[in-house]
Amino acid sequence: MKRSDWRPQDFVTLRDLDETLRVCALSKSEAVAPPNGNLKINVIDRPEAFYRRFAKDIFKRMVAARQQGRKFVALLPVGPVAQYPILADMITQYRLPMDHCHLFLMDEYALPDGRLAPDDFPFSFRNYMLNSFLLFVDKSLHPPFEQIYAPGPGNVERYADMIAEAGGAEVAYGGIGWSGHLAFIDPVDGQWGDLDDMDAFLNQGPRFCRLNPATAMQNALRTFDSAYPLAPSHAYSIGPAQIRDAAYRSIWCDGYPWQNFIWRYAAHGRITPRVPATMLQLWPGEINVTPSLTAMPSTNWAVIRDYYNALPE
Repeated sequence: MKRSDWRPQDFVTLRDLDETLRVCALSKSEAVAPPNGNLKINVIDRPEAFYRRFAKDIFKRMVAARQQGRKFVALLPVGPVAQYPILADMITQYRLPMDHCHLFLMDEYALPDGRLAPDDFPFSFRNYMLNSFLLFVDKSLHPPFEQIYAPGPGNVERYADMIAEAGGAEVAYGGIGWSGHLAFIDPVDGQWGDLDDMDAFLNQGPRFCRLNPATAMQNALRTFDSAYPLAPSHAYSIGPAQIRDAAYRSIWCDGYPWQNFIWRYAAHGRITPRVPATMLQLWPGEINVTPSLTAMPSTNWAVIRDYYNALPE
């Protein structure tokens, strides 16, 4: 067997095994060190404080915008999610009116024919934001319903303009998917342009998209108790241009085992559309991780690295 015989499955767009093994070999201190002057890495030492810190970050930005007499415009994920009930409690406790808030969901599930997931679909992102966030906020503090947005067939062509018209995103929050996605910007051949043309990739805007199989499996594990036939296959999503155009990027990886490799690659791997989250290295932002994600590299990674490196070219 030669190194050239070693190939990932066809749906895996990251095919640079040398770079993969380099990232896998990073020590704990190397992994948590900032890769450049743009991207900070924060380790939140107490896992129970992770979601509270996330909620507090959103809340502080909401408060600052109100005190300064401006809109708070944010791109929000549904994953992680446990910060939202905490945020709701903060808003209600401190009686913060949200009429200055314009909240744009990054993405939303869809059917393969382009129809949006129904309003009553229990795991739709719109459903989650209403029933697991705003339901816990005192109604007198709610933003106008029309200031909560989600991409779909009726607005996807204008979604980027809608964000800009609201004032532009102050912050893009998010998590990093197993495939390396931000929002549902999944590495699927041809979907976001040429996967080897970073400049073109960064100009792509919102669209209807097919999910990478790794994303479907991740969603099955996290949301559908591993029943992968139940996981949606398509979605509407913002594009790389909306991540780029936000004033700041705040990413939260909450300790799921499948995040162990991909957050490291996002922070330290070669910048490529094949791992969309590597674009975070280009602009001011942060990746927040739990201690479990900063443990020493996996012994299995080391075994595979040694085996691979011993193979003939």
